[in-house]
Formats: sequence, C-alpha cells, structure tokens
Amino acid sequence: MQTNDESLADQGPRALMMPSPGRAIEERYARAITGRLMCYDRLLLYGTLQRLHNPATVAGMLRDRGLTVFEMKKLCAPWSAAIRSNALRMAKEHEQSIRFVVSCRERKEDIVKAILSERGAQPGLVCILSAIENCTTFAGRKAGGPHQLDWIKAVSGRCTHYYFYFLDEDLGLFHVRVPTWFPSRLQFCLNGHQLLACRLRRAGIDFTLEANAFTRVDDWPAAQALSDDLDVRVLENTLHRYAARCCPPARPHGRYYLSVAQAELALDLAFKDAAAAQELTENLCRQSMLTTRIGQMARWFGKKLSAEAEATAGFRTVSYDIWCVRHYYSGQSLKLYNKGSVMRVECASCDITFYRHHREVAQRDGTTRSKTAPLKKQLFSLGDLRKLMGTACERFLKHLSVLEDPVPARHNLDQITRPVRDHKNRSWRGLNFFHAGDLQLALALDDGSGSIRGWTARRLRTALGAQYSGAQISRMLRRLREHGLLKRTAKTFTYHLTVLGQSALSAALKLRDHLIIPLFHPAAAAAA
Repeated sequence: MQTNDESLADQGPRALMMPSPGRAIEERYARAITGRLMCYDRLLLYGTLQRLHNPATVAGMLRDRGLTVFEMKKLCAPWSAAIRSNALRMAKEHEQSIRFVVSCRERKEDIVKAILSERGAQPGLVCILSAIENCTTFAGRKAGGPHQLDWIKAVSGRCTHYYFYFLDEDLGLFHVRVPTWFPSRLQFCLNGHQLLACRLRRAGIDFTLEANAFTRVDDWPAAQALSDDLDVRVLENTLHRYAARCCPPARPHGRYYLSVAQAELALDLAFKDAAAAQELTENLCRQSMLTTRIGQMARWFGKKLSAEAEATAGFRTVSYDIWCVRHYYSGQSLKLYNKGSVMRVECASCDITFYRHHREVAQRDGTTRSKTAPLKKQLFSLGDLRKLMGTACERFLKHLSVLEDPVPARHNLDQITRPVRDHKNRSWRGLNFFHAGDLQLALALDDGSGSIRGWTARRLRTALGAQYSGAQISRMLRRLREHGLLKRTAKTFTYHLTVLGQSALSAALKLRDHLIIPLFHPAAAAAA
C-alpha cells in the first residue's frame, strides 16, 4: 500500500511544495521536509602567545640579547628555522613533500580534495602546504627625542606560512596555519559539520553528508542533541595538542590563548527533493530582496537601529547555480541559500563582541557584578554564541515565513482594510497604507526601534512626533489591536506586532516602494 508521502513524491516536486496549514515553513512543508538541523559551520580560531603579542615584551627580549629594535631578524631567524625544520621532519615522517602555493588564485581546498581522493579517509596528516602571505609583525621605530628610547610598532608584513592539514577522528578535516615570523599567531580552521559527522559515526547513527550539508540522518533529534552538546574543554585540549605539534618553538613561551575570529552557524532544512528546495529558496530570495528593511535586520540581531550600523547595512545576491541572498549589518550577516536538497539559513560573525549577554563583569575596585556586557572572544564563549546566533537565525526564518506565504494576506485583507466593531459596538476604521497618516504609522512600527522591547504610547509618540496628542496615540494603539496587528503583553501597557501585523507592514511597504511610486515617477508618466 502506498503512503501519502510516496504518492506525493511520485507527483513531482510541485506536489511536495503544496503548503499545509501552519505559519512556520517547517509546518507548511512538513510533507516535503525530512529533517531540521542547526550546527556550527565554519569556525576560524586564533592562537595567540600573549608574551610575544605585546611589542613592549618583544623589545625587552631584544634588549636582553643585546640587540636593537632594528635587529628583529636576528631574533626571529632561529624561530623561523625551527618551524621550517619541524615541517620538513613531519613531511619526511609521512613520506610527503611540502607543496608551495605560488598564486592566490590556486585554491588550497581543491589541492587537499585531490589529495584526499587518492589518499583515502584514514586519520593523520593529509598534506603540508606553504605560501607567502600577509601577516602582522613588528618593526623598529626611531626615538622622537633625546629622552625617548627606540620602540617597536605592530605593522603589516609578509612571511612564509605553513598549512598543516589533518584528518582527525574527533574534528574531521581541519588545518593549522603557522607563520614563520613574530608574533606567530596560529590560525585553526574547523568545520562544524565535519565535527558532527565524527560524533555521529561514534554514536552509530547513519547519515549522508554532501557538499558540507546533511541531506539524510537516521535520527535527526539525536543529531541535534549531539550538535548542542559541544565540549569546549575537550576541543581546547585537542587544539593545544596540535599547536604543540605544529609549532614546537612556542613551548617555552607558554600555552596559546585561543579566541574566536569568525563563526558561522547554519540552520538547515533538508527536503526530499532538490527541485523543491531550489524553488522555495528562489521565491524567498526574490521577496527578501524587495521587502527587507534595515530596521528588520537590527531586530533579527536583537539590536536597536543606529546611524553607524545603518551605514554598514545592505544585501548581496547570487543567482546562478545556487540561489543566495546575504543581508549584512554592522559586521554580521544572515544568508539564505540552497545546497542541493537543503535550504540553509546561515548566520556569520566577524566580531562576536557584537552580541551581548548577562555575565560577571570585573569592576575597577576589584569586585564583580552581573550585568549585560559584550561577549568575550575566548573559546569558551562558543556555547553562548551558539544561542545568540541561533536566535538570529530563528528570527530570520520567521521573517521568511511571513514573506513566503501569500495565504494569510489573502484571508486577512478584509480584516485589515474594513471597519471592525469592538465589544461595545464601536466602529474602528480600516487601515489604508496609501493615506499619509497610516503610512507614517506603518513606517514608525517598521523601523525596529520598538520591536525588541515592544511599543508603548510614549515610544510611539516619540517615533511619530509631537504633533499627536496622548489621546490620539491611545486610539491608534486600540485601532491596531482591534484589527489584529498588535497584541498586548499581559499585565503591561507594552504592545508587539503580531504575525499578521508583520505580514501587513511588509506587503504595504513592498507595494508602495516597488510598484506605486515607480509608476508615478515623472519619467514613467511621460513615457505613458
């Protein structure tokens, strides 16, 4: 006997794309989606020797050896020779040769992929690559006066870097980049999907990993639980072990301080059919380009809109083999794209101090107090960072759910535009977003300033201007409530936009900005 899912699959991707009742994308396309998974994707970590990172400390090391600040080469030469000899020794032990990458156009990932296809997937050293790349180093500066000493300044330079690619039983495929010049900051590049794949193998859960995306997992909830249970202490010890292996001369200077340079968190929806995922992603990308506003981006990240952040906001699109739209805001980004049968919402951060959370903060008098503070860049912030970035992904996905589904807009159009009566039989007129007053109200509600804390009469009056009285603001809030666009938080005078309210505002602003105004443009009127 054929099941409903099998019969739908026989009818092709469009049958799977028929939405079922519900608001979220996962609910509407439950018959087409096989699983949902959120995990880290790309993690770029820095290893810093705090003793060598300070220019004053390096200047002291030069003075102890009887060298001037302009003789940095004599101090770094033994360090560079030790790293080079260690790389040659490791290559000889594994019967490999160090390959020099001449051009930046030659992708190291393609080289490693070709080596893995011949070598196999057994754990160990995969290859060693070398390249001359930019780095941060030190340079001597002449004293400015008779009473000032020569000093050292951090500058940008170039030196040889060694890339050690490993296939680890716990981390999967990753690499360690080792510069041959001070301050010798290491770089670890990990992949969260590779790490989760190793844990799934140990747990005996079968899966299919294609193009860095899980297209099939026998037990999706168990996979999500393994992804959530990241032991940062074990990860730290593993990275320290590889740091000591790849950079032996750093041992006398203490352990490396591990920090998060970049992080990517992926929220994947796996579909039964690749065509269904591509069609849905294409529709979402098109509508997201037209309707997303900067205030909404701030709301996704839990921030208030500022002039500095507004100057760095925008979006980019790619529409050839893979449909992709990327919204970036103040050094952060949210991206939507498809990878085969997987639709992915990805949050990326180049500066995790952008996020704030409650933690213990040391005061100047030596005491500590719990307050809201920026996230630290240390490795142990990965747990809190995952929650904050995951919340941003969920908000973005909720926004996409409102954009994608045209059904609520059709069913609730009369509710928004026609007059309604309250329990006392009083009439409240409908909304007309082409009217100047209603349009000003829509723009005020959509700017994102009150979306996190909610709207009160005082905040709405501040956003609209002093020309409205308190009574007028109260009637506006009551009118929006009666039409189902706002909901009141229990036991407070704070209001939040409902799903219907978000959908109505997005549709009204899209219609006004991309259809009505262009048609009434003088050039368009003259052409007509």
